[in-house]
Amino acid sequence: IAAIAFSIVVLNAIRGTGITDKKELFMGTIKASFLAIVLLGFIYTGLGWAGNKMPLPATIPTDQNLGAYLIQIISNEAFGSLGIVLLGVMVFLACLTTAVGLIAAVSEYFNSLIPKISYKTFAIGFSTLSFVLANQGLDAVIQTSVPVLGIIYPIAISTVLLIAISYFIPSARISLQLPLVLVAIISILSVIHQNAWVQLDIVEQLPLYEVNFQWIPILIIGYLIGQAVGVRQEKVRYTSTLH
Repeated sequence: IAAIAFSIVVLNAIRGTGITDKKELFMGTIKASFLAIVLLGFIYTGLGWAGNKMPLPATIPTDQNLGAYLIQIISNEAFGSLGIVLLGVMVFLACLTTAVGLIAAVSEYFNSLIPKISYKTFAIGFSTLSFVLANQGLDAVIQTSVPVLGIIYPIAISTVLLIAISYFIPSARISLQLPLVLVAIISILSVIHQNAWVQLDIVEQLPLYEVNFQWIPILIIGYLIGQAVGVRQEKVRYTSTLH
């Protein structure tokens, strides 16, 4: 989800260097993405390896997230008391860059939707809201965000896929709208069922439900139906850089 917001920041940063050609913008974004993939891959592979090799202590605090607790232990074992300080500084800087990028991108987007409210007001509002939510604790944030992400992720991925498809295949507008509506409905029903708010056993009958990809067949079917229904409609094709 953050990658979609950060793409706006990356594109604006590349444009700020004076590059406006579509191909150069595309290649600049690809290079930045590839670098991010490589560096983040090293970081998360290292964290996973360290967490896997670290023996769990006999007693584990129940009031802490296990992952956060493990990384504290690893830092202390590797660098002593200085490790905790280094960990705190690294986490602070990592979260700061993420927060600044997201707040900037989201505030800029909402300011473009509602120009009457200034960018600064949006930035302050989102910063305050984020501060309140972050101080609920990691487990509380994860528990609250998982159902929301379960709905947003399929919609976000579907949007990116449909834009990519329409870049190569001229598509009727309804072939982009219908699958997103269907994916949203399926995602909402799946989250409701998985959290046992309402028992919807029919959701479990959908293909790929076991791996939480039940929305993919719906996306494909929705796109094909939309293309068939809108065969005579004007086609949408993203042939230029989106703003």
